[in-house]
Amino acid sequence: MKMRWLVILVLVMLSVIDSASAENRPRNVPVLMYHKVDTLSYDNGWVSAANFEKQLAFLREHGFNSISLADLTDLPDNPILITFDDGWWNAYTVAVPLLEKYDYRGTFFVITGAIGEDEATRRYSPAYGANPKVDYLIWPEILDMASRDHDIESHTVLHPYLTQLSADKLSWELAESKAEIEARTGKPVDALAYPMGDWNLTVAEATAAAGYLTAVTTDSGVANTTTSWTYALPRLAVLGSLTLEQFSHLVMIYPDIPVDFWAGQEIKTCVEKGIISLYADGSYLPNGEVTRAEMAAYIARALAGHDWAIPAGPFWPTFKDVSRKHWAYKYIEYCHSKGIVFGYSDGIYQPEGTITRDQLAVYLARALAGASGVPEFYGKPGFSDIPADFWAYQYIEYCHTIGIVNGYEDGTYQPLRLVTRDQMAVYITRAFHL
Repeated sequence: MKMRWLVILVLVMLSVIDSASAENRPRNVPVLMYHKVDTLSYDNGWVSAANFEKQLAFLREHGFNSISLADLTDLPDNPILITFDDGWWNAYTVAVPLLEKYDYRGTFFVITGAIGEDEATRRYSPAYGANPKVDYLIWPEILDMASRDHDIESHTVLHPYLTQLSADKLSWELAESKAEIEARTGKPVDALAYPMGDWNLTVAEATAAAGYLTAVTTDSGVANTTTSWTYALPRLAVLGSLTLEQFSHLVMIYPDIPVDFWAGQEIKTCVEKGIISLYADGSYLPNGEVTRAEMAAYIARALAGHDWAIPAGPFWPTFKDVSRKHWAYKYIEYCHSKGIVFGYSDGIYQPEGTITRDQLAVYLARALAGASGVPEFYGKPGFSDIPADFWAYQYIEYCHTIGIVNGYEDGTYQPLRLVTRDQMAVYITRAFHL
């Protein structure tokens, strides 16, 4: 399993270069929200230590890299932000050791007014009684966590509903908690978690004025570097009742497609619109090669709009190697009728043959240009390895001009490189504006 994911990650690195905005694309960042992690469970806010470890093992196996909120401007591949609210003692005794076992870091939002100086002054939550499992942290433990590269951020002083406070009290809650943590740890406090997720524009503006650079909410969703507001980042609540499969749905679009996968949204669009199918086990196999039969099916479905809109095909097959019983018969015949594919000189189609980048440009250009044909291109060649006399030159330049295909960082197009399923989803969504 580990080798499989290593291969997938390597191939992803190779394929992502062709994305128009591979380096500057909007990034999806799952921000996990925990409260208590322990061997006991009093309500759904408690995640058992066993389940927490299974979740961390899942994240590690699938190549997630933990980050801090400060890393949002310079994200690694497959980022994950693991946050904990309130500052419970089990964060130190249970969560931190498990995080470090899997080489992950945590972000802990603490209520400074609940933090004791030492064991003698340790506080506990009256909601659970004097149970040591629900005690709060004390400052020596917080300092130890901070020294081990875990982030200590603010959850205010008294955990009030911030929208109900006067301007002065709001300012005090924000400034006092920030100042105390910074004075104790010697590290900047740049992030706030709104208590109970209670916030509005006034609270957000006060948060910014207090010197915080970002804030997280309890609003459910995946944070996005383009569409999410810095002072209202959504999070994904991890509840005690979640199964590992349910947890996986928080951070994965499909079993092999993380939420920040470079082509994740295009893949999801193509799947949801019935253009590209998942495999029986629910996986997508993004780096799988695309056959000529599959290519015809994808283009036919996108062009026709619906699978049912594609006719069954002629009674007599056009190609000797594609009978009426072939699964892709109607798609291949449809593409042939539209002048998109023509087959080979010996009357065969080779449905199981793979698709290269030059061929795909030809098929997409024909599908989009229709009867009018692909217009002549007389400008400067867009790619160093596609001269004007290359057989697919006009088609590649046409697709490049209208923003369907892009080259690689070295200025090449690499026409003979095989097309993969992740790239196919991107090209389809761009070509047909899905």
